[in-house]
Amino acid sequence: MKLFQLCMISALSITSLAAAEDWSQWRGPNGNGVTKGQVLVAGQDLKTAWALDIGTGYAAPSVAQGRVFMLGYKAGKDTVRALNCKTGKELWAYSYGAKNFSSQNAGGTAASPCVVDGRVLTLSRDGQVHCFEAETGKILWKNNVSKQLGVAPPAFGFSGSPVVRGNSIYIEIGIIACFNLKDGKLRWKTKNFGTSYSSPAPFQYQNKPYLACYPGSGLVVVDAQSGDVVAEKEFKHKWPNIHAATPLISRNGQQIFISSGYKLGCMLLNFDGQSLKEAWSGKMMRNEMATSILTKTLIIGFDNAVLKAIDRSNGQVLWSQRGLGKGSLIQVGKDLVILSDKGELIIAPIDRAGFNARHRQGALNGRGCWSAPVWSNGQLFLRDPMGKLLCLNNNKKGQNTPKTKKKKKFY
Repeated sequence: MKLFQLCMISALSITSLAAAEDWSQWRGPNGNGVTKGQVLVAGQDLKTAWALDIGTGYAAPSVAQGRVFMLGYKAGKDTVRALNCKTGKELWAYSYGAKNFSSQNAGGTAASPCVVDGRVLTLSRDGQVHCFEAETGKILWKNNVSKQLGVAPPAFGFSGSPVVRGNSIYIEIGIIACFNLKDGKLRWKTKNFGTSYSSPAPFQYQNKPYLACYPGSGLVVVDAQSGDVVAEKEFKHKWPNIHAATPLISRNGQQIFISSGYKLGCMLLNFDGQSLKEAWSGKMMRNEMATSILTKTLIIGFDNAVLKAIDRSNGQVLWSQRGLGKGSLIQVGKDLVILSDKGELIIAPIDRAGFNARHRQGALNGRGCWSAPVWSNGQLFLRDPMGKLLCLNNNKKGQNTPKTKKKKKFY
């Protein structure tokens, strides 16, 4: 059995979780892989502002308040770094002993940091949680959730990113658990649903907070305040631990999309606050690693090594694009920003009629570039598994993207 995994990203907001265009958590300011802005290209490549070797891994960066927070692995240690966004200058760094989990891939760090209220939270593949002071790198508290919850890391290590809402940290390692942001104390935990590589997805339904989690058993919806399991939908393969993509949630919380590779496929479910009912399912979208993008009418993502758009209402495949490998993607304004398996950067408008890239450029070299791109305040951050972190400026001076009037979206 071959399994390649990664999960990523988070953010910093010294005062709040999602400020301005900061990419402030796993999957961006709203946790859905979508952010405002416009990638400005006019026949020229985006210019490299700086590049840095930050160590082996797949954890995508977190960006806020003019800082980039990164994790990388080298010589038996994970290193957490805070960098200046404009220059790449290291502001502080902290290293600790960690396991690599390099079977069938480069290994290294996988979960992205989450930064909120002046704190930076990280999770290692072997279950170590550190909480740093964002300004100085001072350790505020730490623990080992693998030992605390009694869950051994799966074959490729824990890869789901911690997420924060209010004063609560949510971590999913088979057991779904909630910790206090201030001191790291356990608030509640569920039973063990089996390990996977997915990150929890906080959402609201009728003004009540929930978590959509994708552990080994399938989709689990949990009351975010009490930890009570509200609804479950079994969705698993004969091989364990294959779920890597984060669940996608509609804006009103009424629909949840899950997907996995290895011929398992995908499923769209309706949620009513008490139960989950299947709307449709099939093998048209198999997210082996990268999480898809959900729009009002589309689901766009990597079906194994083929980029696809499917109709959200019925799962019908609208278009397919080969040649990008097992890439990753985010949405910036009306564009898809895609990083191919070989490190090529592609920008394409979201269009249900077909795929038509408006910009392509070489960015990273090699294979296995599976970390999702990160967009923040007119800068694009890309990393490869061997340690290169690249910062590209949106325009010549790298200034923030000007605000534009909102237009009705037809996709």
